[in-house]
Amino acid sequence: MSEALLSVRGLAVAYGPIAALHGIDLEVAEGEVVCLVGANGAGKTTTLRTLSGLVRPRAGSIRFAGRDIAGLAPHRIARLGLAQAPEGRQVFAEMSVADNLRLGGWRTSEAELRRRMDEVLALFPRLAERLNQRAGLMSGGEQQMVAMGRALMAHPRLILLDEPSMGLSPVMVDLVFDLIARLKAEGRTILLVEQNARLALEIADRAYVLESGRIRLSGPAARVAEDPGVTAAYLGGG
Repeated sequence: MSEALLSVRGLAVAYGPIAALHGIDLEVAEGEVVCLVGANGAGKTTTLRTLSGLVRPRAGSIRFAGRDIAGLAPHRIARLGLAQAPEGRQVFAEMSVADNLRLGGWRTSEAELRRRMDEVLALFPRLAERLNQRAGLMSGGEQQMVAMGRALMAHPRLILLDEPSMGLSPVMVDLVFDLIARLKAEGRTILLVEQNARLALEIADRAYVLESGRIRLSGPAARVAEDPGVTAAYLGGG
């Protein structure tokens, strides 16, 4: 069996004396959509921030594309093909939509940048209508498109999506998940962190349930969705 694109083993993270992750293991294969679900404070965002180099692990290994990236600087990890659309969008509010997107492809040639921009705008046609608008004046859903588009401009092998539906209206939540479904259909590799467990489990191939910094359950998403504990805790079951 070939090595997974992303393989995490024994990952432990602490903020000072407070342990956030207690030796978690997870994998993402090329072309998979894998979701990480859990309550607030479970360690989901910490996991993604550690994978992208924004938080340094206390212990464990992170292998991406055959290389151990644990502790590497974020820009070096990004160059290897891992991009993140962060929680809360974090667009550059005073910059235009076009400039926000161009930042995602900062290392490429002008010709390649234009090609990638065309691809992103084909996926997010609403952004094509607002290229010169300041990103901070857009709705939450539109800003989420900017954040996802910016990550895609890096032409990543793995996309980390952190709470893409957070704070959005039901209509925009559906739109964002439709976009994730399109990315999946294109064969993109995605690690999705999402509090809306129902939608995440419907779209994912596999799932991990994170509780208090530990993986409590993992497996095919459909099977995880049928677990009584998951149903009661995250899917509104009684």
